[in-house]
Amino acid sequence: MRNQRRSATMRPKDASSPHSMSAFQRSAHRPIRYWAWTRFSDALAGFADRDHHKPEDTQTRARLHDPQASTASSPWLDRLSAAYAGASEEERLAAKAAISVLNAQWVEADQAANQAAADAALLHARRTELNSTKVSPTPITAGEHYDSDAAIVSRRLGTLRRQHAGVSAELSRLAKVQADSAATMAACADAITAHWDALLIRIATLSTHYTRRAGTYTRWFRSWRVPNLRPPVMPLPSWAQDQCPWSPSAVAITANPLAGGTGA
Repeated sequence: MRNQRRSATMRPKDASSPHSMSAFQRSAHRPIRYWAWTRFSDALAGFADRDHHKPEDTQTRARLHDPQASTASSPWLDRLSAAYAGASEEERLAAKAAISVLNAQWVEADQAANQAAADAALLHARRTELNSTKVSPTPITAGEHYDSDAAIVSRRLGTLRRQHAGVSAELSRLAKVQADSAATMAACADAITAHWDALLIRIATLSTHYTRRAGTYTRWFRSWRVPNLRPPVMPLPSWAQDQCPWSPSAVAITANPLAGGTGA
């Protein structure tokens, strides 16, 4: 049937389900190609900039020829670092947008679970009240004065059983609401973790790519005047070394006595 298999082309409105978010998740392992033209352009820029590092005095010459390598720096490398920061921020915002959809659904499910727990507490109080109800044959209405005690008791017991059945049915429904909410919250939390892990992989890939570009530039940037330069490493953003800041509260749904049943 049409609904039994998800279409490969999904619409944005389908993102309300955590199970559909994988279709909108950016690829974590897609490599960044270092095209020959880009490599040539990086090398050419390094070759063109090598004249910017001419030792002008004895102290500068001694520092540049120090056996301990120093990190290369230039306006071109600054622009490359800015491009890396911009690409990283673009990835972070894309992940945040996808996670915000999941967070909204997690909050909705959490609220439904809390409301179900509150409603169940009232129903359990009602069940306790019903259990303590004493069935008396004493007539209450004018019509009952013409009924036998057995008829009155039978009718009142039937009413009590129906009330018990209604409470049990509602408790069963609330138990299902909480179970469904717990499943939704778990699915959302797993999807959020997957988005965050994929984001970290993409950021690491960006760092490797831009560090590689800096290495190509620096190899051609070095000269006999500056032999001990090493390429700068594009560091991971500070936020990439922390936990996901958009994860929902890692608080399990409070266990509540929502088990249904027909027992009086």
